[in-house]
Amino acid sequence: MYVTRIQEADKKLRDRCMASAKRLYGENLPDIVKVRLDRELLAISQCNHATHYIIAAAMADCSLYKGCHITTRGTIGSSLVAFFSGITEINPLEAHYRCPSCHYFELSENKSEYDYVTGYDLPEKKCPVCGKLLIGDGANIMSEMSMGTDMRREPDVIMNFSPEVIQDVIDALREMFGKDNVIGAGVSVNAEDGTRKTGVHPGGIFIVPAQVEISDITGLRNDVRDDGIHLMVTERHYRDMEKYLKKYDVLPKPELGVLHEMEITTGVPVKSISMHESELFDIDNTDEKNSFLIDGPDWKAFGIVHPQGFIDMVRMFGLAHTDFFDGNGDISAENILEAKRHGIYCRDDILETLLRKGCDIHTSYTIMNSISRGKGVDETAEKTMHGCGMSDDYVGFCKRIKYLFPRSMMASYALVNWRMAFYKANYPQEFEKVMSAWNRKEE
Repeated sequence: MYVTRIQEADKKLRDRCMASAKRLYGENLPDIVKVRLDRELLAISQCNHATHYIIAAAMADCSLYKGCHITTRGTIGSSLVAFFSGITEINPLEAHYRCPSCHYFELSENKSEYDYVTGYDLPEKKCPVCGKLLIGDGANIMSEMSMGTDMRREPDVIMNFSPEVIQDVIDALREMFGKDNVIGAGVSVNAEDGTRKTGVHPGGIFIVPAQVEISDITGLRNDVRDDGIHLMVTERHYRDMEKYLKKYDVLPKPELGVLHEMEITTGVPVKSISMHESELFDIDNTDEKNSFLIDGPDWKAFGIVHPQGFIDMVRMFGLAHTDFFDGNGDISAENILEAKRHGIYCRDDILETLLRKGCDIHTSYTIMNSISRGKGVDETAEKTMHGCGMSDDYVGFCKRIKYLFPRSMMASYALVNWRMAFYKANYPQEFEKVMSAWNRKEE
């Protein structure tokens, strides 16, 4: 594979992360912050992955400069480095309190076997040192979810942006690496009638290293993405191209544009919205207040999960997102209730359960990966799970899972919708006006 390198990427990434960490946690970082950050940065440096994080951070910076927040897909958002470098808003540390004034730090002890409460769900509490209101933070996500058990996994840089800033993000990459070195990911497959069908990946971008001649790998054609952006794209199919070049996904998410418009319209910053707003999701008013959250048959997840806080929103999105079970996400109430009984909503839940039962990290991770990608439970894994005291019912449920998303991704999406619900509940007329305008754009 031909890899793009940014000069002194390791130092730039470390400096960025340390500055952010000290801004949030003070000059004397709590051990849990320092140890994890050092561990991740060391692994990233040893594997020459720092450039990928710098590129993702540059894309995030471009969007934030335009006033639009971002979300992450895939597993990159599971790392502390991603949080401190601005790639995700989801802090993966264990649930904790931190003081924005004096940097008092306190780990939460509110954990039970099947209910790891996030820091966003912690009750309001004042700092015992300075009296300021503490910030609840942390989504309880392990480094291994992003980097693997050997800490060598290459990050999958998949990010969502407001459609209105995607061109700016691509232009920022062109400025960094040269216009001709940023190309789109093409689609090229054989159709049933024997013809060759071409298209463009909805968000895939390849960055060609300066020393590489792209014509030695693939031809290029001028094409237009579904969002109207013109790009030179690869004639070869993008999956074939991934053998040679790293793909970065720059995907549109209209809700991010809605949030930006609501900030402007109301004057209420997105980041000022409280995480103690459970009344926003009053189950008696689901059709009226929350129908924008999840569409179609997946709506049943809301009524069964009954979200009372942020962690419930994360779980609901994990259940309702595409392909939890066969049938493209059309899951039954029975399946949802069974998922609740076993505490399985995201792939992290399986890993954590196996570890709590005494299974080692490498075996737990391997089993989780197989289950979360629909490959089931083989004979060896089943024997291991039973040996750890896991029931036939639990193992049988795992065998039926088609796909599980990482908690970091579902938390990122839940945060967007939490904020959407706040604006809709408190500024209904403005929200309806902004939503109508965005729907017209989409048409």
